Amino acid sequence: MITGRFSYGFFDVAMLTGETIELQIRSDISENGWETVDSQDTDSSGRVSFNLPPGRFKSIGLYHFRLTVTGDNSSCSCSLAIVPSKSKCVVFSIDSSFAGSGMFI
Repeated sequence: MITGRFSYGFFDVAMLTGETIELQIRSDISENGWETVDSQDTDSSGRVSFNLPPGRFKSIGLYHFRLTVTGDNSSCSCSLAIVPSKSKCVVFSIDSSFAGSGMFI
């Protein structure tokens, strides 16, 4: 599942309520470019959730996601890495609130 919260401004002053958000996926091995998977409307707090297609991420690789507000074409993006079992990885957050290393997945 991918969940997002959309607002304008640095301090979340204006939530995007009832805006259509489009989820697009692209893998590094795909030659097809971005594929639109689903679209949902944000709730009263600007949140939207997408259930990812089952079986879509079975192969090892890097998958890119783009969430686009269809009204003004603004967007945000993130990536998902599917790695071999027992791979070492580093987990971190952008604001350093959580960090770990040497984790096995």
